[in-house]
Amino acid sequence: MNKFHNILLEQCSKTVLKNISNFLKKDVREVKDYKQIFTKISENYDGALNKNSQVNKNRPQEIIEAENYVCSTKSQFQHSALDYVNYITLLQRKKRPEILSTLLSYVSACSTYFHQGSDLCQDYDTYLFKELDEEVNNMRADYAALEKEMQKRHNYVLGYSENNKDMNGSEESKASAGKQMEGYLFKRTSNAFKTWNRRWFYMKDNKLYYRKRSGEDIPVTMEDDLKLCAVRPLMDSDRRFCFEVISPTKSHILQADSESQYQAWIQALQSAIGNAIQNNSRYSSHMCASTSSNSSISSSTAPSSSRGSGAEKKINWRQMLLIPGNMKCADCGNPDPKWASINLGITLCIACSGVHRSLGVHYSKVRSLTLDCWEPEILRVMTELGNEVVNKIYEATYDELMSDVERATENCDDEIRKKWIHAKYVDRKFVLPLEKKIELLPPTLLPSPNKWSVKKNRRRTARRSVNNNNIDMKITTKEHDNSEDEKEINEGILMLGESLLESSSIPVQCNLFSNSDQESTSGEEDVLDEEDIEKLNPNYVLYKASIAHNLPVMCQALALGADKNWPNLENFNRTPLHQAVIVGSLMTSEFLILNGANINCTDSRNYTPLHLSIELGNTALAYLLLKHKAKYDIATVDNKLPIDFAVQTANADVVTLLRLHQLNDEIGATGEDSEPGGDSTYHDVMRDFSHLANNLRLRGNSKRDGSSSSSSITNNADNISME
Repeated sequence: MNKFHNILLEQCSKTVLKNISNFLKKDVREVKDYKQIFTKISENYDGALNKNSQVNKNRPQEIIEAENYVCSTKSQFQHSALDYVNYITLLQRKKRPEILSTLLSYVSACSTYFHQGSDLCQDYDTYLFKELDEEVNNMRADYAALEKEMQKRHNYVLGYSENNKDMNGSEESKASAGKQMEGYLFKRTSNAFKTWNRRWFYMKDNKLYYRKRSGEDIPVTMEDDLKLCAVRPLMDSDRRFCFEVISPTKSHILQADSESQYQAWIQALQSAIGNAIQNNSRYSSHMCASTSSNSSISSSTAPSSSRGSGAEKKINWRQMLLIPGNMKCADCGNPDPKWASINLGITLCIACSGVHRSLGVHYSKVRSLTLDCWEPEILRVMTELGNEVVNKIYEATYDELMSDVERATENCDDEIRKKWIHAKYVDRKFVLPLEKKIELLPPTLLPSPNKWSVKKNRRRTARRSVNNNNIDMKITTKEHDNSEDEKEINEGILMLGESLLESSSIPVQCNLFSNSDQESTSGEEDVLDEEDIEKLNPNYVLYKASIAHNLPVMCQALALGADKNWPNLENFNRTPLHQAVIVGSLMTSEFLILNGANINCTDSRNYTPLHLSIELGNTALAYLLLKHKAKYDIATVDNKLPIDFAVQTANADVVTLLRLHQLNDEIGATGEDSEPGGDSTYHDVMRDFSHLANNLRLRGNSKRDGSSSSSSITNNADNISME
């Protein structure tokens, strides 16, 4: 047995130690050595990409040199990466048969050693020397087949890269096919230094993620819901291949490595956004809660812990469709609109909403009727306008027989839909010019007017219908004025916008709000002061209409190209937003802000709308302006800040609100990859202010009701200070 034992040890030394040592020293070490080569080439490629991304687009010679360097290092990187993957794949497959073959030799030697007296070895004889040996042979056959397949694939990729120097074509095809896409992008941070970091981005489950290159397991979620996002090229950047991903709350600046990747990423993101919108089935039957028009002020000023569900009510989104014209898409007539443009005040189908998104938020701001939350002031804007009113403005001169633009229909081509919407809202080809309006008046309304004015003609529920003459203005004479409760109008006065709502009353069933003009119309005259006909221009019409709370006329003025920030030199350089605040209209102010009015505009005394709202004691408007990020640190010519007015008027609500915003800004996030944030208690306090803003409609009541309404809000604000 000693002799056989020595033979066993000698055989083990020849088989086990020799085979395993050769595998470790040759195959494994060869892969490790090549890993170092691949790591060095990868670092060179990263350096080339960083250098290429930093080249100024105004230096063409440096661009050519950087791109040539990237091309050469990229080709070297791709070849080395392909070889490295090939080595690793073959090594993994070769490892198991080598080890098992060695062990099989060892077991064979042991079986020989014990063959005279080992019943156990005989019991396993069939398995060890037949079945397992057969499996090893099968593994070797699989390895040989894999080796041939990998070599074939290796040769194919090499040939493909020689004929197609840029390997990004496959990424473009994936993006065009609507598939998920991933890859490296440069991301600009949101901190004060605006540095750029290279991150690995990918899309999954309608979300956009990125992670660092260090191999971290937990990715960072950049956007939780792609259906609420938009993507557009960034043209005003010094760096090339930059684009922007925009959500309702933030914006991300990203940069691709090349033009082809830049186009592929934009196309992939647009496709992902479209798929997220079309494939989402979690529809809600209600929109965000809004305050009941019959709720008393005391209900909103009670502490949040005691306020029950009666302070809010759910509004069925189908009530929005009861507004005249809203049953069908404003642009193509699709009978199933589920989307809306909140700054235009219209409802849209999903196809047209996608085109509106592509126009940019300066033309149209799209929201879902079924998925998004709706603030009360935006609901008032939607109630005041509607498809019928807006189409009278934007399609006033459209003639299907004479126009070179084909009207969009429910099942039309995408190109027709895009051209129609672009011509309608961007080019405004069908809006009736102001100078031609008087020429189109019927002869029965002559003589020509020498004055003009804007009627406070806002929409009311179940309004009496009047025959529509399909023009947006008319001349009112004494014989037309038979109402005792209206201001007497002199002969030859041009009334703007009277016919826009003549046949567009709100049905009684549409109880979004009982009246969309309920804020500050009590005791006011129905007609503004007349102006000379020489002053009739879109800027002044917008200015006057903002005083009259007349959203249809304001919409018409904007369609005619009115400047949203036009200063009236005859009235302290005040803009339409200043006037909307002075008359105390949440609805008018929200409409101007939605359409891009400068919320921090100043008059000749350097008063912003926030200054005026606080000086007039309108807490609701102050909340609205601060919610839209109005600056609270602008001083007037006499060096007064908004908080000085709040303290002077003893308005506890506004003082708390201003300090709360300042505190939230100070504790906001400032990390490398973080976005501006805030405290959770801050959001609770803002919800309390939302209840207050929705119910306080009378000017000057802040001082009277300040103590009761501020109790719960101040308590919540104290929580932030303590935390």
